[in-house]
Amino acid sequence: MIAAASIVPATTLLSSALQSPVAGFAPLWFRNELVGAVSPAWLPRLDSRLFKLQDDPDSDLPVVRVRGGDRRSESGLVPAATLNRWFGEWALSLKAQGLLPGWRDELVQIYGVNEAAPLLAVERALLRPLGLMLRTVQVNVFSFQDKRLGVWIAQRAPSKAVDPDKLDSLVGGGIEGSETPLETLVRECQEEAGIPRALARRAVPVGVIDSSAGAYDAADPVFHRERVMLYDLKVPLDFIPKPIDGETASVQCLSAQAAQDSLAVGQWTHEGAWATRDLLRRYAPVAAGSRLSSPLDKHG
Repeated sequence: MIAAASIVPATTLLSSALQSPVAGFAPLWFRNELVGAVSPAWLPRLDSRLFKLQDDPDSDLPVVRVRGGDRRSESGLVPAATLNRWFGEWALSLKAQGLLPGWRDELVQIYGVNEAAPLLAVERALLRPLGLMLRTVQVNVFSFQDKRLGVWIAQRAPSKAVDPDKLDSLVGGGIEGSETPLETLVRECQEEAGIPRALARRAVPVGVIDSSAGAYDAADPVFHRERVMLYDLKVPLDFIPKPIDGETASVQCLSAQAAQDSLAVGQWTHEGAWATRDLLRRYAPVAAGSRLSSPLDKHG
C-alpha cells in the first residue's frame, strides 16, 4: 500500500528524523533515531554489512537498523567513514544490476535530530528506497506587469527519473554534499534557467516545508521525503529563461489564472504545485488593483 502524499511546514532545517513509522514500510533506525522507511521490495536487497533486520512482534515487516556509526551503539561500532564507503560500494553494485533508475552520482548528507553533523552520506538514488530525507531548494520565479502576475514554470524532461514530463517550479534542485541552500539556489538558477548569480542572490526565503509521498521507482514502491527551502525571485519583464542542463523540456510564463488552471489539471509535481499555489495566494490579485502582501514588498 502506497502512503498518501502530505505537505506540512517543516519544524526543523536539517534533521532527517521521522515522527513515526510509515504504514506499509519497514522502519529504518540509525542508533536511536527513526530516519527512514524501507520499501518491502528492497528488504532482500539490503547489504548485510550495513543493515541488521529485527523481528517486530507488532508488524509483518521487520525493524531495520543501520549497523554502527561513529560511536558505540546496540548495532556495534563502525567508523562513519567506513559506513559511508560501504554505502557507496552498495550503491555501485545496485547500479550495475540496474536497480537504481534514479542514479545521480551525487552524495546527500543525512542529519540527526541535533543537526550538528551528518550521520551518513549516501548516493541520492538510495534515498527513496530507504525513505531518507532529500533537502532541496525551490524558487518561485515571477514578474509583474501593470500589477498582473506572470509565473515562470517548467515542464520536466521525459528523461527525468522522478516525475518525468510533469510541470514544476522553474528552478529547483537537491542540496549536494555540504552545500548551503544559497549555494544550491545560485547553482540551480544558472543551470535550470540561465539566471545570473547577481540576480539569483536577490531571491527571498519564504518558508520551509516537508513533503512526503508513496511513489514508484520502476515497478518498486518507494517512499519519497523532501525538505524544501522555498524562495521567491522577482525577475525583469524582459527576462527569458535559458535552461542549460537538459533537465527541462520547455518553459513558459503563465498568468495567475492560467497557472491556477494548470494546477487544477493535476499534472504538477507535489512540491511544485504547493510552491506555486503559495505564490498565487500571496501575489495573485484578490481585488482590482490589489494583491496580497509578501516579504518581497520590503525588497522592491
